[in-house]
Amino acid sequence: MTAPREALTATGLVKSLGGRTVVDGVNLTLAPDTITALLGPSGAGKSTVLRLLAGLEPVDEGEVRIGERVLSRSGHTVPPEKRNTGLIFQDFALFPHLTASENVSFGLAHLSKTDRSREAIAWLERLGLAHRAGAYPHQLSGGEQQRVAIARALAPGPQALLMDEPFSGLDPALRDEVADITVSAVREAGVPALLVSHDASAAMARADQLAIMRDGKILQSGTADDLYDTPNSLAVARALGPLVIFGEDTLPEGLWHGALNPGHVLAVREAAFRIDPTSPCEASVVDVARIAEEVRVTFRVGELDFATRLPHYQRPREGDVVCLSLHPDGTFVFPATATVSER
Repeated sequence: MTAPREALTATGLVKSLGGRTVVDGVNLTLAPDTITALLGPSGAGKSTVLRLLAGLEPVDEGEVRIGERVLSRSGHTVPPEKRNTGLIFQDFALFPHLTASENVSFGLAHLSKTDRSREAIAWLERLGLAHRAGAYPHQLSGGEQQRVAIARALAPGPQALLMDEPFSGLDPALRDEVADITVSAVREAGVPALLVSHDASAAMARADQLAIMRDGKILQSGTADDLYDTPNSLAVARALGPLVIFGEDTLPEGLWHGALNPGHVLAVREAAFRIDPTSPCEASVVDVARIAEEVRVTFRVGELDFATRLPHYQRPREGDVVCLSLHPDGTFVFPATATVSER
């Protein structure tokens, strides 16, 4: 019987490792039927948060709950195997001596042998692997192994699912396919899910909620639209895609019609640049490279070079001189002091 769906909640989590605070007052709520992506640079503390939620590390301060049940607080840690939490990691961690079906049924010891086998096959079928039920891990591709790991994590009916960079080890050609299959299976299960990732584009496409982490703290959380369109800091804006940063002394004349106050910078998304014959800002085309449906164009204004992205049908040629303007939705003003540790 599937356990009731309740939120997994972290309140005021603090964790120090090697004398350094790597998680500093983190609050995070994973709601049922919701996939939350935790994003941030390497060393931000993302994986440590997941380990605290999983019970793989004790908390120094704060609390982890599922519903009203306390899983972690200082001096008290329910071990991972008693949390009813599914875990998926980059390395798959399948038992090499067990078949795909046997790996999936491993966590179903409470069922009869017949029911274990039936449930394992049902999950493999959901993930498109019923025909590989008798194969051993070394006989499976990387994508197939990851789907077996996903089936194994979901088969026992966990109260939450925690995924740490589950797709980063896959071949790029398989990554989207496996990620889409995974998301579909997680949504079908309806449990609160955390996806730790460094791939902002994939996270925005698949997660319901995002949380941006840096230096052990969560800087902002919300929907992809909220964070992409209205970031509360340069670190949040940068976490969701490349930016071009202009200071008072580098902002090309005529490029932007806003007011840049002293002590502030203008952060511009690469896709916010437009070729606009009505603009007074002239730029030389230094380099052009095709990237799928877009082109990456490096412009030069004076002695300043900066990269942009344009639709392929607006592709200029190297050596062209064009006029540039900015779409307001992709421009943000932040205090200049915020850029010191982020450049």
